Amino acid sequence: MNQILYNASYNARKNRIMIAILVLLIVAVICLSTIFAINNKSNENIIKNVFASGIDISLKSQEDAKEMLESKIKEYGNIKLVLNLGGQDYNIVANDMGFHATNIEEVVTEAYNYGRAGNLVENNYEILFSNFKNKDIKCKKSRSYRNIRSYGYRSITCVTW
Repeated sequence: MNQILYNASYNARKNRIMIAILVLLIVAVICLSTIFAINNKSNENIIKNVFASGIDISLKSQEDAKEMLESKIKEYGNIKLVLNLGGQDYNIVANDMGFHATNIEEVVTEAYNYGRAGNLVENNYEILFSNFKNKDIKCKKSRSYRNIRSYGYRSITCVTW
């Protein structure tokens, strides 16, 4: 009989210790998450591994990211292309086709808000997993075929980038 009482009290003690350890772990995770969130809330830069159409804008301020994207779009606009229209080759640059990005402000704002816009759990999740997986926000690109028609070709069905 004493053996049964001893085993019951031993199991009860063991269960209380396991519950205490579990509670301490949960409290530690909550404290670390709060510290992590507060630390990242004061960060004014875009978080790590955030890209805009393949351009790394992570760890940049919003202004620097916008300038960088505008510079890259301008650089892409100066790419030389050879179009074969009606059997004749035309040397043009992408700017001749009206190439530009239409939503740079939106992309930079979305990149900045990544890891900031949700609740504490969502933000911590996004920030933590940004260390392992890139976030790529697509810029909307626009082009106009109006200038190509000035080369004398009236109907352009498809030009891809």
